[in-house]
Amino acid sequence: MKKLLRVAVVIGLVLCLSVSAFAAGSKTYTVDAPSAGTVGGEQVTVTVSAPSVKLTDEEAAKDLGVTKGNEVIVGQWELTAEIPEGGTLEVTFTVKEAGPKDKLYVFHYDGSKWEVVGEGTGNTVVGKFTSLSPVAIVVVPATSDESPKTGEGNMVLVAAAVMMMAGAVALTVYKKKA
Repeated sequence: MKKLLRVAVVIGLVLCLSVSAFAAGSKTYTVDAPSAGTVGGEQVTVTVSAPSVKLTDEEAAKDLGVTKGNEVIVGQWELTAEIPEGGTLEVTFTVKEAGPKDKLYVFHYDGSKWEVVGEGTGNTVVGKFTSLSPVAIVVVPATSDESPKTGEGNMVLVAAAVMMMAGAVALTVYKKKA
């Protein structure tokens, strides 16, 4: 009888100790590949393909002056379009889940290094190109003084309920034996 009581108490304590904290998940962003842009106010078709060179987290963080991991690369493409001599192609990118204080950047690979060709806040950013090659969109989420939510309040209630049930079972068995 005492062994059963000990086992029930140990199981209850183990369940109470196994409650863990769960941090809030990372925010995810999506951006659609552009299909058009403008040159001198006239609409131009933009063709999209897989990038030949990809921007890395390290390069983005270094170029933006942020700690690696604080930036999110949300899209990378190889863009092609007809840009007249001396013209500038403007392409608008919309990041659907970006908040009003999030910073957005358009990176362009010039053949030897990545450069920022557009920046803004909110959910849209315009990239200005005189030549096209790989392009990447980067979001730096707004910092918050608020700590992320951790834990689940319901887990404490579940653990308490299990402990009570274990105690009730142990007490019932103990009374029946006595």
